[in-house]
Amino acid sequence: ILSLCGDVRNDPGEQCDYGSGNSDAGLCTGACKLAVCGDGLVSPTEQCDDGNDVDGDGCNNVCGKDTC
Repeated sequence: ILSLCGDVRNDPGEQCDYGSGNSDAGLCTGACKLAVCGDGLVSPTEQCDDGNDVDGDGCNNVCGKDTC
């Protein structure tokens, strides 16, 4: 079976597939992976995502902006 990200079917190796709704700024990325904190992509449920889980660098470990 040929896997094609963006065909609106969860093919082997895909975590999600929303077709044209896939977006690196959405809940399902352009690579058909679920958006998660730490992936370096800012999803609708995140304030920021700097690609790590370190606090104190402007974006905390739950992808919220660090505040004083």
